[in-house]
Amino acid sequence: MWLRSLFLSMRREKLPRRQSRPTELKDLSVSQVQGTKLLYVGYEFEIPWNDLDPSQTRSVPKDHPEMVALVFRSGLHLIVSASPPRMLPNESAREWKLSPQKLESFFGRGTSQSDYSFLENLYEFTPKRCTAGDSARVCTTANRCCSC
Repeated sequence: MWLRSLFLSMRREKLPRRQSRPTELKDLSVSQVQGTKLLYVGYEFEIPWNDLDPSQTRSVPKDHPEMVALVFRSGLHLIVSASPPRMLPNESAREWKLSPQKLESFFGRGTSQSDYSFLENLYEFTPKRCTAGDSARVCTTANRCCSC
């Protein structure tokens, strides 16, 4: 599953842990500087950078991309993806052989309702939430995903 691969590759890179939470923006103005327009995974969007390296950009899968990793000469990497609603909780439940109800009881209320809720609950998961009755497979995978 690509989600697990993505989290595990992030863990190997030893990314710094962030303890900050989103806050209100102090400046709500929009820059008038021309950005770079791109078209990937069925969406047209504009980015504020102009050093995209097309030779390093990768789409997955190649024939009908659902995700693209954009690589910039500055070293910045940006992943853009398009997926059906609730793909993350559905795929995780299928891989871990759990019903949506069991997934919710394990990770928290609302987990199976959206990708956002699933990731929010996964990121807030801690080993203390694993109990003797929980699946060792799910606890191990969840702990790896969120670098607990």
